[in-house]
Amino acid sequence: FFYLIFIFFTKQINALEFEKVIYQLEHPSNGDFLALKKDNDNINRFIISGYNWKNRWLTSIAIDPMDNQINETQAITLNSSLQYFDKARLYGSSEETIVFLGKSGLSQLNLKTYEIEPLLNTSSLYKIAYHKRLSHLDFSMDINGDNLSDFLIPDFQQLHVYMQKNNGEFKYQSLPVLSTTEIRRSGVSYYPEKPYFYDVNSDNLIDVLFHVDGKVLAFLQNEALSFQSEPFMISTPIQLANNYEAEIKNGEGRNFDELTIEEFNRFEDLNADGIVDLVTVKTDWEGITNQDGYFKAFLGAMDSGKLIFQAQPIANIHVGGGQYGAEFKDINNDGLKDFYSPNIELGIGSIISALITGSTGMDINFFPMSNQHKYSEKADFSKEAKIRFSLKSGNISMPSVLVDDFTGDGISDLLIQSSTSKLKFYPGQKARLFAKRSESTIKIDLPKNGQNVDTMDFNHDGKKDLIITFSGDDKKEWQQQVHIYLTK
Repeated sequence: FFYLIFIFFTKQINALEFEKVIYQLEHPSNGDFLALKKDNDNINRFIISGYNWKNRWLTSIAIDPMDNQINETQAITLNSSLQYFDKARLYGSSEETIVFLGKSGLSQLNLKTYEIEPLLNTSSLYKIAYHKRLSHLDFSMDINGDNLSDFLIPDFQQLHVYMQKNNGEFKYQSLPVLSTTEIRRSGVSYYPEKPYFYDVNSDNLIDVLFHVDGKVLAFLQNEALSFQSEPFMISTPIQLANNYEAEIKNGEGRNFDELTIEEFNRFEDLNADGIVDLVTVKTDWEGITNQDGYFKAFLGAMDSGKLIFQAQPIANIHVGGGQYGAEFKDINNDGLKDFYSPNIELGIGSIISALITGSTGMDINFFPMSNQHKYSEKADFSKEAKIRFSLKSGNISMPSVLVDDFTGDGISDLLIQSSTSKLKFYPGQKARLFAKRSESTIKIDLPKNGQNVDTMDFNHDGKKDLIITFSGDDKKEWQQQVHIYLTK
């Protein structure tokens, strides 16, 4: 039996009120959360997975977008071959559905019968299903902007591409993209290369871009829902480390004194000109325990219809010894993506202190992009949060750091965890990123792992809401619940 609990309370955040909604499940909420939309972009259903040491679950909850009341709840029977799930929009359906990737290929959830039906037979990198957990994986995306989902399925020596046509059929093509192989004493691991989607030759068609072993490769899209079978290489202004150079292993005889490694980080359009830019991370080593990281960004440009990257970086931002959680986001709504990142010092002293106290400080630094399309080396805004350690369980609790528009004014605000049950609120500003002082402190049901707090516009009112799931480390009464804090 599933039920819904409403708890009303008032917390002043720039005169906003919050409505707390609890969705009770029959299984843990420690898996992945996906919201599904209909044609009008209102969320009308969400999918939540969960697991324990011997079982895994998936539940569909259909809701009324007007009042968030439950219309229908259904536990989905999972067969043993399924490994991953994602959301997709398929031909002939007015709402998104769930698709699964398993040992035999792709299947879809019938939202009327809740049966899982075959969709496509395909090989993949995932030959064996992990029976203890069903996880979310990004393999569904609308590549060509026709409002129908296409599928990119990684394999050992190729990428399978299924482009959905406007009659529900799929056009298949394989691209020669090798998965990364990592060999250790304990065994062999394979990792797919992440695809990026940008027009790299000014023909208004979206191409597929990869970073593979220190090289930038692009597959150009043709008019007929297909890509060129062979990639062309795009030069970079610096030499990117290949897989062997970037991988750090003990006992390999590498000299870490004054060692520098510059790795690919991501492709992203930072200055809203429609051209993809290149982001790298440069790490300077001074011995095996001391390292300094720097984020660098190189703007892309078109030269005679071909993508190039400018020689001089527009960013060289120091992020300390850790590069966890770095993000580019247009915070102040000027069309330019700003940068923020935790700065975690990983020296011997900070490690010893963390073991003694059970926590260590983490500075969250924010760097806006200027009108000249450059980032300052000095942070415009900085706040501290705590990383907590449990020596008993060995778990690390990361703080919640949420950058999103909670007031509906188009400018992102900052919610940052200040204790085990409180968030501080810093409203966004146009002139500078955030107000210097917190305007309020919000007491909410925070999980031990701050990464289990997410944001989305759940009720489609232009203001982001908080979506909170829980794990076995949290209070027992929360472990089978999803808590949603709706801004009012």
